Amino acid sequence: MRPPSGGIPWRFVLFTGIVLTMVTHGFLLATPFIDRTFDAEAHLFFASHYYQGWFDPWEPRWYGGFFVFSYPPLVHQLVALLGHIVDLESSYKLIQAIVAIAVPASIFVLARELVDETVGAYAAFAAVILSGTYLLLYSFGQLANVAAVPLIVTATTFFSLHLREGRPVDLLASAGFGSAAVLTTTTSVLILPALLSAVFLQRAFQDWSAWRHLLRRALCATLATLAVTIAASSPFWWWLISEAKPIAPIPHFTRTNIFSNATSSELLFWNMYGGELLILPFIVLRGALFQRSISVLS
Repeated sequence: MRPPSGGIPWRFVLFTGIVLTMVTHGFLLATPFIDRTFDAEAHLFFASHYYQGWFDPWEPRWYGGFFVFSYPPLVHQLVALLGHIVDLESSYKLIQAIVAIAVPASIFVLARELVDETVGAYAAFAAVILSGTYLLLYSFGQLANVAAVPLIVTATTFFSLHLREGRPVDLLASAGFGSAAVLTTTTSVLILPALLSAVFLQRAFQDWSAWRHLLRRALCATLATLAVTIAASSPFWWWLISEAKPIAPIPHFTRTNIFSNATSSELLFWNMYGGELLILPFIVLRGALFQRSISVLS
């Protein structure tokens, strides 16, 4: 059952969120943030490799040489391609600007598919104002991880459409975006199955009598995604099986204990999740009021 009509129009909420995205990220992209982050320069380094030799798998300029197969290439290759039109640093910023807009846009589309436009607009707006994305992009330099978010969310949207409609085009789109997410960052192999499973369970609980039908479609989409992903990432699997060697752990701030290190706690917990904790009471209150409205109307 949908909440009672009224309140702020969803189009205004969505439009405000997109404008706020362009303003905040536009300002931050104009700053010299790349050389102040943990990993942005490393991503630029990989992009420079593809810019100089697209089909050369060997990078001799770092660690005595290594195969670039060892890191998912999609974001680096996009930066390299655009780098032939503008310089690599400007290309990096343009790709990051596209990703920043794609995150709330993709979240809106998924939430609209699962619930409705109003929920989608507020979900997109929440994605804009929460601090995690800004911290990942402008402090940690994790463009690849953030770029995977709209790809994963879009793959989940097409997966939901395939469960509902059974169209082959939705199956292929889900497999394509899912594969692209894995080619962006390997953490996608953990996040994507969780989202797909959640959507499957939602569809199954909505119509439990059709769970076998839904399961068949879900398995087809999963197998298609696996096939496309394994084929597209075959150079990585070759490297992992034949060339990967044990390496010494590299000191990194993300490996510190957030409970014993105050600075780590501030950066990796409060800055990441503090916004969610602040709005959590509002979410609980809004949910309680919504449940009350359902009781009154029924």
